[in-house]
Amino acid sequence: MAGFLCPHCGNDVEIFGTGKVEATAKDFSVPYLGRIPMSSMIATSGEDGRPFVLQSNDSVSKSFRDVTNGMLARLGEPQG
Repeated sequence: MAGFLCPHCGNDVEIFGTGKVEATAKDFSVPYLGRIPMSSMIATSGEDGRPFVLQSNDSVSKSFRDVTNGMLARLGEPQG
């Protein structure tokens, strides 16, 4: 989990602190793929049966795509 994206003002609030996951990944020599802020829009899309990343083009959707592309690149899959 990363910060919380406020649905009212759009600010990304770091409720869990920053940098610990990146540091742990480095300590264990595993790739850090990125962060995805928590957003109420993710839950709403899931409850409606609509993939969030296909319904929105905001920063949270971009975070999902970036992490997914990072995983695909490590697996040697074509990115699209």
